Amino acid sequence: MATSFSFYNLTANSSCPCKIGDTDLGTIITDGFLLVLASATVLTNLLFMLTIYFNRPLHTYTNQLLVSNAAVDLLVGLFGMPLHILKSLQGNCWQGGVNFCHFTQAMDIHLTTVSIFHLTGVAAERYFRIVRVYWYERWIKRLISPMIVLFWVLPAPSTFAPILGGFHQLNVFTRFVNGTFVNSRIYIEEWRNQCGKQNPSERYCRCAFWASADFTLGSTIFQFLLPSLVMIFFYARIFTVAYKQAKDMESLRVSVAMSSSLSVNSGESFSTDPGSPGITSMATRRGSRHALLFSKDIRVVRLCAVVFLLFLLLWTPYFVMMILEAYCVGANYQTDSQILTPTDAERKSQRDLARGFYTAVWLGFINSFLSPVLLFSLEKNYRNGFRLMLHRKFRRLAVCLKITDPRKRMSGLSVRRERSMSSATNADSAIDESPTGGGSRGRFFARQESTMSLS
Repeated sequence: MATSFSFYNLTANSSCPCKIGDTDLGTIITDGFLLVLASATVLTNLLFMLTIYFNRPLHTYTNQLLVSNAAVDLLVGLFGMPLHILKSLQGNCWQGGVNFCHFTQAMDIHLTTVSIFHLTGVAAERYFRIVRVYWYERWIKRLISPMIVLFWVLPAPSTFAPILGGFHQLNVFTRFVNGTFVNSRIYIEEWRNQCGKQNPSERYCRCAFWASADFTLGSTIFQFLLPSLVMIFFYARIFTVAYKQAKDMESLRVSVAMSSSLSVNSGESFSTDPGSPGITSMATRRGSRHALLFSKDIRVVRLCAVVFLLFLLLWTPYFVMMILEAYCVGANYQTDSQILTPTDAERKSQRDLARGFYTAVWLGFINSFLSPVLLFSLEKNYRNGFRLMLHRKFRRLAVCLKITDPRKRMSGLSVRRERSMSSATNADSAIDESPTGGGSRGRFFARQESTMSLS
């Protein structure tokens, strides 16, 4: 055991045997594209946060959660993506030390967990807003801000604490690998990962995440599987209630239409006066207002559900590969000879497996870029808020980019609306000045006078 500790210290203080910068042209081009993607991730999330901040009508409870989630994605683009690009450009030859390596790994897992907790919070907020309205008005609206703070802090005991403390590797080194170090006269007996995949001399040179099966399974269930199941339940319940309410509203509309047709056939007259009986009663107007608000809520629910499905689609491959890694399934397992003296085919297989993990990680990172893009592309209010924010705070940039001011469009719509209303008023006044007295009342008396003359 003493030999093992001396080996750890010597390896930690000596230079890594891998070659820095030993990368091909394809890797450089790929990492250059990924660097552009990281910059775009920071920019899009920053623009989304500024759009919500500078537009007071967008200060809703759902948008508070989405802005906090955008801050998570911004940190992913600012720190997570560049560190992975740096490791790739260095040929995965880590020179930052063990502690900093563990910190970057903990930060990756923490930000991923915080993001999925925020998406769970969005689903819960929409659920109580539509399904449990009383609870929403009574409790949920007051708990949004504390929930956001909790989402940022809650994953820390399961991310930073075990990884920085080294507890995530308890019971992971369950297999001996016999090898030589320095010269053939010194033999060491080194504990290795149960799936292999790492030469003992590269223990402190490869900043790769190794964790025990228990830690990997527990973190996957707590940080990904359970929140995903909760969100699936919330959205399924929301759409079930929405479908039921849509059917009720449709039946109400049909009944109102039938009652109006029966009233017309019976010869009753209707007025647009709010105090008069008819179709435009107070109950009908309240029902229309409720239907409008409900349709807006459902539109927001659909948008949030699409964001959740995108997250689920892009992060599932990573967690599946982590489970396979922890339980040594398929190509993850390697024998001692494959670790210490691999052949060219075995080296190629190891590189392919590493590329698979790298691709799975970046699929998850792409979600941080696509989420704000999806929000802007699917929701008109966000697009108008973005244009308005540019014209208010960055007018020269908006003019240079030829972005139209939504206020001018709204003023044009209001002018056209006023013109249509004035034309309708002129038509009504012309009817009022007619000899028959005008309006429905005038037409009624005209019919009575014609009947009397005929008799």
